[in-house]
Amino acid sequence: MQTETPRRVLIIQLRRIGDVLLATPIFRALRAAWPAAEITLLVETPFEPVVRHNPHINRVISLPRKQSLRRDVKAILELRKEQFDLVIDLLGKPRTALWSRLTGAPRRIGFAAQGRCLFYTDAVTITDPLAYSACHKAELLKPLGIEIADWRLDLPVHASERLAALKALTTMKLPAHRRLVAIAPGSRRTDKLWMPECFAEVADRLANEHALTPLFVCGPGEEAQVAAVRNQMKSPSWFNANRPSLPQVQATLEQCALFVGNDTGLRHMAVAAGIPTVAIFGQPRPSNWTPPNDPRHQSLGADAKVRAVRDSSSDGRRCLSSITVESVLQAVRKALTIENQAAY
Repeated sequence: MQTETPRRVLIIQLRRIGDVLLATPIFRALRAAWPAAEITLLVETPFEPVVRHNPHINRVISLPRKQSLRRDVKAILELRKEQFDLVIDLLGKPRTALWSRLTGAPRRIGFAAQGRCLFYTDAVTITDPLAYSACHKAELLKPLGIEIADWRLDLPVHASERLAALKALTTMKLPAHRRLVAIAPGSRRTDKLWMPECFAEVADRLANEHALTPLFVCGPGEEAQVAAVRNQMKSPSWFNANRPSLPQVQATLEQCALFVGNDTGLRHMAVAAGIPTVAIFGQPRPSNWTPPNDPRHQSLGADAKVRAVRDSSSDGRRCLSSITVESVLQAVRKALTIENQAAY
């Protein structure tokens, strides 16, 4: 049903890179529906660069990654002063559900998770647990009469950041007339790490069989995981060890012809960059994190029998070990074929 246009809207999506990116179709849909509304996003400081230049958000409030109770109370009091008409809690954690209620907003929308419904005026149940995560978030707009058909992810890059990224590529002395493949073998979680020797073989074969130049990308603290792969490769590869900013990484991805990596935020950045992607999954369901109806984005996960065992942290590694180099290369060939067909 339609709703009265709110004057001030607060969206809560504290973390992480992928989740914030998957919320960008929401920002775009709200701006299209309510051009005059003031839309504010609450996000943790490390992930603010994802939305720093998003044209559909008026203001970003960033919070430290870890806050004391005293700072939490101060933040809540500041939010109450804003007198929001509407709060949409895209994260749906107990903390953010409580914050939604404490803002004092007359309308508050969130997921109908156990113990949190009392904090919302509209508690929404996810229709299809297997659907794309961005589709789950979009269900929170249904009480507002707003629907989404465009699942593009937005990560605008300022011209200065793009220039810095291009300068870094020049400094790295990449081969002339090269086509880059971004390789992302890292993760902050060990149960998301595909084997380094497998990544090395994939990177070598992409270089030899597809004439692609391997360019490694990673998140903070994942440099050793990149080194573990590069040390096992036979082909030359490149890596910017100067810790580029998140927007600079995004600008670098825009220069690539393909992304191959683990299930991390970098994959969603590559989707936002508009390049084909191949992602390797452990326990998480690939369907939750893969754009629907776009076969340029391939995801590989364990079969149902392997995935059925879910009772220990080693299960993700077991799922990953069942994924072969050949299956990843087959997914690469499919993604590139579809991309090439679309170009004609």
